[in-house]
Amino acid sequence: VNMAKNVMVVYRYDADKKNKTAYKIFPCTLGENVKKGKYKTEKSYSWVKNNGWHRYNTLYTYSAWIQSAEYSDRYPDTLVKKSYNSVGKNKKVDKSIILYASDAAWVYNNCKYKTVLEIVKGSKKDQLPLQVGKKTETNKYCGWDPTDPDSRNPYRPKLTLKKKATKTIAYGSAFNIKNMVNVSSSYASSDALLKSMKVKGKVNTKKAGTYKVQCTITDPYTAVSVTKTFTFKVGKKPKQTTTERKAPTELTTE
Repeated sequence: VNMAKNVMVVYRYDADKKNKTAYKIFPCTLGENVKKGKYKTEKSYSWVKNNGWHRYNTLYTYSAWIQSAEYSDRYPDTLVKKSYNSVGKNKKVDKSIILYASDAAWVYNNCKYKTVLEIVKGSKKDQLPLQVGKKTETNKYCGWDPTDPDSRNPYRPKLTLKKKATKTIAYGSAFNIKNMVNVSSSYASSDALLKSMKVKGKVNTKKAGTYKVQCTITDPYTAVSVTKTFTFKVGKKPKQTTTERKAPTELTTE
């Protein structure tokens, strides 16, 4: 964590654990009582009341948390937008490190017990290893953090199979999963979502059988991803039918 730049940088080590590269960067708000030094993450909790409610909480020292912005109650649709809008800017009066929900959830889900956390004073002139993403604005009628990976989040992108798309594929026909799905988001265009799509699994239309294709789209503005698995069936190769043509009867005359 660079205190001067208000960012948290996640580093990933090589297999030999000798070299590390910057993997992710999160804007953050630092409490006035955050102290520089080396720490190790401790327990994690889904909800914690700490000057208001917070989601995706990871303890890194006594009464000091890596956590989401504030909520007025223990419900994900009660986001305090003033707290959300202050991420990466103003200081909060405690020892917490405040992140957007998606970033706090990433730490919560991926940083195991005793993951090293180093907090440095830093300088405004420091060159960051990665570019900080653009802030996602909230909708005034919605109380969710738009980056929250919770499946109930109304900001999440949508991924469905087109109504006209058939799950039974004709033998030998062309198949492109991107032509068979509908994608939409409150922020990103369908083109941007389709560009982000990662696909696992293939359909061989020249081999009859059942195939599973897993698709993941990521909203480039909220960094929230949605994954769905679709099942397709390739029909059997049609039998070739031939019409036998008889040779005309040879006529002979004397």
